[in-house]
Amino acid sequence: MGCSVRKPAFESDPTGCILRRNETFAPARIFHWQRRMVEHNKIFKCERLGDVVVVVPQGDLLSYRYQDVHLETNAVLRLLDQGEVSHLIVDLSAVPLLGSVMIGSLLRFARRVTERNGKAAFCAASPQMLEVLEAMNLRNVWPYCDTRQEALQAVKS
Repeated sequence: MGCSVRKPAFESDPTGCILRRNETFAPARIFHWQRRMVEHNKIFKCERLGDVVVVVPQGDLLSYRYQDVHLETNAVLRLLDQGEVSHLIVDLSAVPLLGSVMIGSLLRFARRVTERNGKAAFCAASPQMLEVLEAMNLRNVWPYCDTRQEALQAVKS
């Protein structure tokens, strides 16, 4: 039967999916898929500019599965934990609006950097996203800049 594993009735597999009696899953394939997902970062594109990481969200939770967002959030947090990373820029130019799960991930990134005495800044938000940042009072916690270049100057100063 290969590397498939038989599961009892109504238990969940490692992805959290409910399996019915006599269904099988292949743990090696699931793990391999999760690892590939993290390596390619399709939800949070990341760029390194010296000691600055620029995170560019590519869509909202409606475009992705919650588990995928969770996996990539953890991958970005590991990147931010690297000793040579000091600052963070969140470039919101690729999304018109984000929901609470995605905003929560971005806040975790910003908190992680500021906890280590680094700086974080948001930039290039749409008018709707800017309203959300203002409603959440985030512009008083981390600076907002119109462009990525201005954000880079803000975190480097």
